[in-house]
Amino acid sequence: MSAVAFVSGQSPARVHSSLRRSLAALEEAQQCAVLWFGEVMRRRLYRDFECSSMNQYAVRELGFSQSRARD
Repeated sequence: MSAVAFVSGQSPARVHSSLRRSLAALEEAQQCAVLWFGEVMRRRLYRDFECSSMNQYAVRELGFSQSRARD
């Protein structure tokens, strides 16, 4: 699914359509991210980045906050 660029001032129908497409792309990206996280965890790839845990990897390499990494 391709990204939907934001352009202000479009017709209501176009805004609605673009929002629906953006939400579908967001859902697809979230599902894919879950699979990638699983791959990193399963193979312990965080160690390749000199991280001792997945939480450390999420904070240091992915820019997560401490609280987000714990969730």
